[in-house]
Amino acid sequence: MAHSKEFIASVLTAYSDHTRKLTEIACANGVSPGAVSIWAKRLGMPRRRRGAWIKRAPSARDQEILGLVNAGTCTYAQIGAQYGLTKQAVSLIAKRWRAWVNANLPPKPPRPVAVASVEKPRQCPKRKVVSFRTTEQQFRAIESLFRDAHNSATYRSLGDFVRTHVEQVLLGTPCSIQFQPAKSKV
Repeated sequence: MAHSKEFIASVLTAYSDHTRKLTEIACANGVSPGAVSIWAKRLGMPRRRRGAWIKRAPSARDQEILGLVNAGTCTYAQIGAQYGLTKQAVSLIAKRWRAWVNANLPPKPPRPVAVASVEKPRQCPKRKVVSFRTTEQQFRAIESLFRDAHNSATYRSLGDFVRTHVEQVLLGTPCSIQFQPAKSKV
């Protein structure tokens, strides 16, 4: 059955409007969605995108989640547990609707300022690695010195302890710990 040019033009006018789905247009005019697509393609009209329509606003559930995120009173993990989601899923929702939140929700309250904390000066990145092997006896001696020094000085780790004392030796500053040279076997 051939359709008149006026009929095809009216169907394609509805197609180019983008307010109705292709299947709705086809059903309303008694033709298949494929026929409408073919007519549009033959006339060089831009094709419609595949898949779901782009959402203009978040769903009711997402709006609730965004309200909790914007309030700043809960962590993403807590919000996710409340809605049966992972914290990553909550993060994706917050990221997806950031522009909507900025336009529709009140601004996020400012975070409380922490009491003046002492910042350690940033150290220059160290680009070289020094590594050496020790005998079991030497390692036990270093470990013993670390345990003894650990009570009076603050070292984060055995490596930090050794690094500090190697730096003191290299810089020529007096070292609080005297290292005994290993006896050589002859």
